[in-house]
Amino acid sequence: MSYSQVPTESCKKEISEFCPGVAAAALPTCLWSNYSKLHPKCKIKFEGDYNKWPCNVDASIHCKGISDTAERESCLWANYSKLLPACKKLYTVHYNKWPCHVDAGIHCKGITGDADKIKCINEHSSELTAECKKALTKK
Repeated sequence: MSYSQVPTESCKKEISEFCPGVAAAALPTCLWSNYSKLHPKCKIKFEGDYNKWPCNVDASIHCKGISDTAERESCLWANYSKLLPACKKLYTVHYNKWPCHVDAGIHCKGITGDADKIKCINEHSSELTAECKKALTKK
């Protein structure tokens, strides 16, 4: 999240109160570290209504420098307990439908297409998470 994406109008009070003198590039991190103290209007903008993808803030904080989609998603899963509510909801509702999503991101980077991913996952059966193994054994 760049400074231009920080909801400065909705978070003006919080920025002056919690982040005075903070460099523009560090504003998302500063707001995140004060998340519990933010006004609801600022929280809403900061969480994702302002961004098309509700995990932009979390990705910029927890997965900085990771551009590969699968690696970034694995990183976000690894930081699940620290995610903002909007991102956590996305991962719980959408991505959680397939328990092997994280495993695919780790073991099958760059492989596209569901059939190829399933084949790859099966080739790594001994290295999979318990949740993924359980899902693969269900008929």
